[in-house]
Amino acid sequence: MNRQIVLSFGWFIILAVTIGACASAGYYKNDRFDNDPISYLVGEWEGTINAGESSLSTFRKLTIYPQSANSTLSAHYGIPGTRWQGPAQVYVETFDGKIGIRFRTGSGSRIDLWLARIGNDLILDGTFNTPSGVPYQFMLTKKRE
Repeated sequence: MNRQIVLSFGWFIILAVTIGACASAGYYKNDRFDNDPISYLVGEWEGTINAGESSLSTFRKLTIYPQSANSTLSAHYGIPGTRWQGPAQVYVETFDGKIGIRFRTGSGSRIDLWLARIGNDLILDGTFNTPSGVPYQFMLTKKRE
């Protein structure tokens, strides 16, 4: 009886891990982005910080302006409709067909994001790290070119 419960529990754990791995693997379509990174990044991005119980305002907007290819891009970042927005210097990194960006906010928070696709949508997904080092999940979706 005890052995049967242990085996049943073991199979349940294996099934749960397998389903979880399959579900997370299908969430992002991690295509390679072989063209100029600027062609994917230019535009308006909107999204939220998953701040949980924090009092942190979560909605954010990032606008990356059309410009010539460079490893540093001019952008505008912040909380729309507030004084908590302004210019941002966005650093672009590419690695094996993947595109990443990083920048600091006006308040000193560090943002690290990677370009990915969910269905037909382009997203920037990664972390928002407060000046004190507390990381939060952060995702932006491209709204327009």
